[in-house]
Amino acid sequence: MIGVNSKLTEPRIRELLAGAGIDVDRATADLATNAKAIDAILARNNDQATAFGFNGTPSFIVGKFRVPGVLTLAQFQLAVADARKAAKKK
Repeated sequence: MIGVNSKLTEPRIRELLAGAGIDVDRATADLATNAKAIDAILARNNDQATAFGFNGTPSFIVGKFRVPGVLTLAQFQLAVADARKAAKKK
């Protein structure tokens, strides 16, 4: 659904999921059945993101470094190189 440019209303989401081969009725039932567990996981993830100081996505942890935002390949390579250097200094 990332590539969808239309407004994501519930009917549109159901249409897109069905078009992707998802059994929408089963997915809806599974979501209802597992709502407590899903909510607990989402709350845990939110708590972890807050603890790390992440304010949005994407965000990464590379070694000991918190790396928020979109990175180019070169920026990722630099982050990994910096993390490796920091690890060797121990």
